[in-house]
Amino acid sequence: MSEKLDKKILKKIPNKIIPLKIFDKNIINFLDELSKKIFLISDKLKKYPDLISFAFWCRKKNILKFSNFYKSSGYRLGRGRVLHITPSNVPVNFAFSLAFGLLSGNYNIVRLPTTNFEQTKYITQIIYKCLKKKKFKKIRPLIKFIKYERNINISKKLSSEVEARIIWGGDSTVELFKSFKTKPRCTDLFFPDRNSCSIINLEKFNKLKDDIINSLLLKFYNDIYTMDQNACSSPKLIFFLTKKKENIYLFWKKFQTVVDRNYDFDLSIVNQKILNLSKNILKFSKKNNFFFDNFNLARIEIKKKFNLENLNDFNSGFFFEKKINHLSEISDFIDSKTQTITYYGVNKKNILNTIEEKGVLGIDRIVPIGQAFDITPTWDGYDTILHLSRVVKNN
Repeated sequence: MSEKLDKKILKKIPNKIIPLKIFDKNIINFLDELSKKIFLISDKLKKYPDLISFAFWCRKKNILKFSNFYKSSGYRLGRGRVLHITPSNVPVNFAFSLAFGLLSGNYNIVRLPTTNFEQTKYITQIIYKCLKKKKFKKIRPLIKFIKYERNINISKKLSSEVEARIIWGGDSTVELFKSFKTKPRCTDLFFPDRNSCSIINLEKFNKLKDDIINSLLLKFYNDIYTMDQNACSSPKLIFFLTKKKENIYLFWKKFQTVVDRNYDFDLSIVNQKILNLSKNILKFSKKNNFFFDNFNLARIEIKKKFNLENLNDFNSGFFFEKKINHLSEISDFIDSKTQTITYYGVNKKNILNTIEEKGVLGIDRIVPIGQAFDITPTWDGYDTILHLSRVVKNN
């Protein structure tokens, strides 16, 4: 990147801004307007469920529901300028990050994904259109989008100027930004590599009527294939609570039908799956079974405990599966890297009890299957609104 372009990006940082109160009414109305504009083009964007999910999230009714939680949190103002470094492989993440920054009353510098996603393009275009409206004039200075390839000098300079940072990305990205000097009171939220899992009680699953089974499988599909398993909340490790191993085979057979009906075949992704499996095959015990039943669905059956800490190479319908007889067995396979548990047919309280009794360091979310992407201001165990704002005492 040229020095001229470096300076152009860095000039976008204002020296002075006026923080807002959290959940400012104008911000809520802006997000609601953004939601409505996205819905207007939803017929053209059916292949982007993540974009539609963001539109639902931005609705005024939903934001007000979140705001009720903070009514007793005191008089809170934004911290100032927030730098958002968003992942390159999740198209809509930047929009949620921006929303967190706005709702907590801040000015936002958002680095867009370097990958040219259609969803990113649509959202940014709609945001610019909304900002042109007179009623959102005061919001215009609060949003700055930037885009640049990996450039340490730019990232270092941006980090030194802001009052808060939200860093989404891999462990290497987090470590890099931790090395940069920041202001003494700079608040950081780091979201490094995480993995997620799902628990399915097949005894209860098999007793369901066909239409309910199909609905549940579609929810399971959306949790996984919407973002090609690139999102940290997409399950990759599946625990099957069952007495009969053949029940697992029947589950995958039914799920395969849903995948074939909804997922677009991509030969390049298939080739990458085979390459990743080949690269990592020595990591797994010989006692584990490998299944490549279909180009869109690959599985590794786990028979003994081993390190599942880093599953980043496995996506686009790549699963680790484990048959369990008791819920307590999951503690052998989850660690501090595990973020979300989605579940069906098990009691949420029993999952919580297992986490508590076994002293599990991971798990920040426990939600039913179909809600893996239901983002709230609390994510990865952090309350973004509280972290990105400050209490002003007036007594």
